[in-house]
Amino acid sequence: DLAVAYPFSLILELEGEIAKGIVASPSHAISTKATAKGMRVALARDAFLDRDFVLAVGGLSGRSLAVMAKDGDRFVALASFCADVPGLADERPLRLKLLVDCSGSMGGDSIAAARRALHRILASLEPADRFSYSRFGSHVVHETDGMVPAHAGHVRTTAERLGRMDADLGGTEMADALRAVFAIGGTDGAADVLILTDGEVWDADHLVSEARGARQRVFAVGIGSAPAEGVLRRLAEAIGGACEFVAPNEDAEAAILRMFSRLRAPRVERADVAWPVTPGWTTPLPSGLFGGETIHAFAGFDVAPLGAVTLALRAKDGAPPLTAAAQFDAEVVEDRTLARIAAARRIETA
Repeated sequence: DLAVAYPFSLILELEGEIAKGIVASPSHAISTKATAKGMRVALARDAFLDRDFVLAVGGLSGRSLAVMAKDGDRFVALASFCADVPGLADERPLRLKLLVDCSGSMGGDSIAAARRALHRILASLEPADRFSYSRFGSHVVHETDGMVPAHAGHVRTTAERLGRMDADLGGTEMADALRAVFAIGGTDGAADVLILTDGEVWDADHLVSEARGARQRVFAVGIGSAPAEGVLRRLAEAIGGACEFVAPNEDAEAAILRMFSRLRAPRVERADVAWPVTPGWTTPLPSGLFGGETIHAFAGFDVAPLGAVTLALRAKDGAPPLTAAAQFDAEVVEDRTLARIAAARRIETA
């Protein structure tokens, strides 16, 4: 019955270091109250089961956290690392393919934020970089003639076209758009694809296979309440890219610029996590790893893992690794929530 309303309530307890951050929700009105262990977050007014609840905790730059909890007779641990920001950007010129969702549902704030962010991306390109710019909805419109050098003339022409960009291309056919953009440049078209979308994409296996064959990383920013999170994340992380999601009322422009900054970051070859004791199991880390970001690692233990846990991100060019460390204290959380979250992560990658 479409007239039925499904109410939603929530109380969230933040404890330890994370409770020291700046708390906000772009999806719901919230109230906060200090507690003996940290902070309690609750909904400020009635809500319904019509969207995800999103909580953003800021002001924690550079902090790595570790927590352990009971998992039956054993223990489960979560280490959240924030590795160093790389000192130098990758010196290789960018080969960048911009792909923007211009379907009708992107109208309003989403397309305006995309337009502002892309203007700033164009302004930051170097003459040695090459780029393309395409829009999609029910069909694909290539606004540049293949990959063009980022000299002043091409940047100026593209910026003029970008200024006229609107959500005027009908529905969302993302799979066809990605295939068309992968094909730009032919077999020599190895590049990074930056896609901005609020829509759905299916057939992830085929798309991942095509992206790998084309040697192209995908960096995706999902905007709004209904991006296909699982598929977009899998497409991005399977080939060394990254994925970020922006809820309504969040700063979409900042998210797009954060994603662009990853493109010039040194490529990480592997990540090494050293736990204080040997774990019985661990969850794999994503293949797209970048300095300055939070990375979550789960592990299971027969005994409590007291001591330090460290992360080292090792770049392909042999540069010194980016590192982070966190400390497990003697406190063991009795609640089973962490064990369930870790189990869900293990199932995703089983």
